[in-house]
Amino acid sequence: GRPITVGVLIGTAIHTRLYPAIYIPCFMAHFALSTTNTNPHQHPHPEPKAWDGTRPYPIGQFIWIWFKRVFLRPAPLLFFATTLGTFVGVTYLGVILYGRIALEEGLLYHFGRIDHRHNYSLHWYWIYLGRAQAQTVVDGVRYGSDIAGVLDAGFLVDDLFLQRLGTVLFLPQALLLFTTSIAFPKSLSLAMFLQTFLFVTFNKVITAQYFTWYLVLLPLAPIRWNVTMLPQALVLGASVVVWLLSAYTLEMRGWSSHFMVWMGSCGFFVGNVLFLKCVLRNIEPVDVPAKAKLK
Repeated sequence: GRPITVGVLIGTAIHTRLYPAIYIPCFMAHFALSTTNTNPHQHPHPEPKAWDGTRPYPIGQFIWIWFKRVFLRPAPLLFFATTLGTFVGVTYLGVILYGRIALEEGLLYHFGRIDHRHNYSLHWYWIYLGRAQAQTVVDGVRYGSDIAGVLDAGFLVDDLFLQRLGTVLFLPQALLLFTTSIAFPKSLSLAMFLQTFLFVTFNKVITAQYFTWYLVLLPLAPIRWNVTMLPQALVLGASVVVWLLSAYTLEMRGWSSHFMVWMGSCGFFVGNVLFLKCVLRNIEPVDVPAKAKLK
């Protein structure tokens, strides 16, 4: 019952707000971990433990273990099928009611989305420069200007390139999200917090509202809060202040401080990574219930 119920809820959430799709792997790993084995003689040799985030692990064995856990057990597959079916069904209903624009604006737009303003992201500055080049080309063609200088890099920076760039920038996120989903299956709240934090930190678009995505999960995560985390928290807070001040000079004062804003974005990225490193060092141990022992 639980995989179906959660699948319906997650599928509906993905339709209304696309980013909950990042939680699919961690829910599948969690349901795989919750598979009950009542026959102690069925597997006399227990599987090796999953990576605990602190020691190296043979990558081939690691992948094979989780392939068996996730794709050869009914609970995670049932969850995935229910999530996919709910999302496709609700999205199809939206297309029927509102036409193709529901698909374009609600789903496809996000994969090629490029925001060059009001963006905390590490990738902001060169996205901004690439968009400016593309606009220069468009204006040159429109008004018959000589655009040879714009093309001296050997290729044309156009909107299609920027859309492909937005897709490429998702690859580091995907790798990190996959790793955290199977590295911390014992605590679903911790996995969801880490995934959300990583997704926001490495995203090509970061606006202030994105912070609420992981802040609401922070109280649920099993983290040992102590005074040793204060320096990293102060660094993160200071990086936000620096970014806001530099953005104020650009947006409100009209100064040409684009590079300074980008440096603020780099500092914000470093602050997030340092804070996450501190969080990983202060995770509360989570015991697996007896009924949830691995096969």
